[in-house]
Amino acid sequence: MAIKDEPNGVLYTYLYPRSFSGVVQANAAQAELQRRALNGDAQADFFLRARTPATFLSGDDGTAAEAAPVPAEKAAAKGKKKDKAKDKDKKKKGKKDKAKKDKKKKKKDK
Repeated sequence: MAIKDEPNGVLYTYLYPRSFSGVVQANAAQAELQRRALNGDAQADFFLRARTPATFLSGDDGTAAEAAPVPAEKAAAKGKKKDKAKDKDKKKKGKKDKAKKDKKKKKKDK
């Protein structure tokens, strides 16, 4: 299929090459998007202004896996948050227990 027959979204995915032949294809895709934008295609203009590759159009290009945290890291982060919350609860409970003991001592002293 020729570049001129491709939809705007597919042309956009060509703008982020991974090889030399991809660079040639990216230049052609950019020229086609610019031609369409000059002819009044708002979507082509939008794709030209976009700054990052759209993984939702091209599938998984590997960058999503790098950016997404590993499930084990997520679990560890949640565990740390829970541990911090437990530590705070223990400190509060210890302070309350100490306050109760102090009150009992004061009552006995009277």
